[in-house]
Amino acid sequence: MIQFPSFPDLDKDTALIQKRTQLKRQLRSVLAKSNGNTKHVDVMNVIDELSQINPASNDNDIDCAITEANLFEGEYRTLSAPNFPGRLKTTATDDHQNPQYTLGRLAFKIFKPYDLVCSIVSLGNSVHRMKGDDSRFTYTFVVDILIHTSNGEDLPAMLVNDAYCYQNETNNNKNNRVSVAFTGGTLIPKDEVLNDKYKSQLWSETFGEQKTIDTSSYLSRLMKYVIFLLLGVTQEHSLHFEMKRCPVGFFDVLYLDNEIRITRGNQGSVVVVERERSTSTTVTRGAMQVVG
Repeated sequence: MIQFPSFPDLDKDTALIQKRTQLKRQLRSVLAKSNGNTKHVDVMNVIDELSQINPASNDNDIDCAITEANLFEGEYRTLSAPNFPGRLKTTATDDHQNPQYTLGRLAFKIFKPYDLVCSIVSLGNSVHRMKGDDSRFTYTFVVDILIHTSNGEDLPAMLVNDAYCYQNETNNNKNNRVSVAFTGGTLIPKDEVLNDKYKSQLWSETFGEQKTIDTSSYLSRLMKYVIFLLLGVTQEHSLHFEMKRCPVGFFDVLYLDNEIRITRGNQGSVVVVERERSTSTTVTRGAMQVVG
């Protein structure tokens, strides 16, 4: 197995360690007070301070790409509220509610109806080195959502957006830019829907005659079948899509250590995630490595 470089041992710099710890504690606090809003001035100020002492920056004598550091991999959950473009603004107190997007925005206008409003309950991110290709990583998003139907009934579901990422070499000799290509996704009803005859019927009526064509490899289809088994659903209940032309973007890693990762996307969205200590809340590392 190839061994990749770790970050430098900075434990000797006690003052720096204490400053990072203090700032991370402060970041969690201001995020909680601002309902996860990374555009809040207090949040922005703490992020700026942390980025100046990022242990994964080549400004701190890191001579390898960010993706070559051991801490790049992991299971993450978001601490910040989703703020990518397309968020729906509904009321004056919207910042205190779960962020809402249309299904079309969340799933690249693949699933219909496109204008179906969905609330994001939580968001996880799985990053692991891909087998057989040390230069690429899975970059899978697991989005826990509530689908608001036209008759006022909510359908809890899981949206799994598949992607892979790799080092971007175009960032003026910086080591922190990573490209991301989205390859497909799966929309899966939760047990609450499957075990309720009315909600199960409503799910079928909502998504109607919608057909999705699976052009993925045999191994990819097999791994998706494993996901369905683990979640206790059948393929007839789920919707799946594969992208023939993968949309590609990038993000810059502003801060990364053994607890927190902060990134800024190519459209300016800043995301703060916390490393999970257990992978039990994700669909399994093996299944998440499917890219299609």
